[in-house]
Amino acid sequence: MLTNVIEFLKAQEVFGLYQTLYSPEGVILYSSNKALSLLYAVTLDDLCGKTLFDLSALGYLSDDKARSLDAARKTVITTKQLARYINIVACTKCNYTGSQVCYCNPFQAIVLEANHYPLVDESGEVFATLEQSSRYNKFSVSDFSKLSDGVICRDSDANQVAQINFTQRELEILYLLINKISQRDVAAFFGVSRGTISKAITAQISRKLGLESNDQESIIKKATDMGIDHMIPRTLVKQGLVLLASR
Repeated sequence: MLTNVIEFLKAQEVFGLYQTLYSPEGVILYSSNKALSLLYAVTLDDLCGKTLFDLSALGYLSDDKARSLDAARKTVITTKQLARYINIVACTKCNYTGSQVCYCNPFQAIVLEANHYPLVDESGEVFATLEQSSRYNKFSVSDFSKLSDGVICRDSDANQVAQINFTQRELEILYLLINKISQRDVAAFFGVSRGTISKAITAQISRKLGLESNDQESIIKKATDMGIDHMIPRTLVKQGLVLLASR
């Protein structure tokens, strides 16, 4: 059965999907070329047969990221339901751990929304789990500068955004909303109620953007025009991985 699954995943390479297949014990069985691209100079042969903790020991993942990903994988096996999470992948070329800003070239800070699925056999047992992700953004160091409040952004947009005096949390909310993450998932990401996020949007963010309307679409358009879609708060990179409620 596993052989058929792996052949099916290989056939999907043409779609450029981020996919990684795990055994119930956490051993990596297969990873697509797109997923491999998230790790610096790693081949499929390097990856197969290793666990997330092996990758951590080799310096490809931080210890916290390995534990978080493994916890998500175990949740899938225990519940036999998909786990959803936002996975922020920083540069592995310099063994970035989230404790400082990385300026490697290319500066890689990629925001992924991942679905981790259980693969169940005819007896109802989980024989593997599949992580499948979609990408929101990737950044190049040549396009970015660092604002004093820990936001990495394009030089051309830095002054305009700095003058608005957004709080760090407001920039985090804006960045996630622009990247098509729902208010519900933004709330789950920060561990607050949806009402708290809605209030931040209507009472604070729209006012600072100079908008009379509290319409989210208008807010996203104005923020995108300002270049906030190309700004990733450093605090989000430090978050690493956050589980979301399943739909």
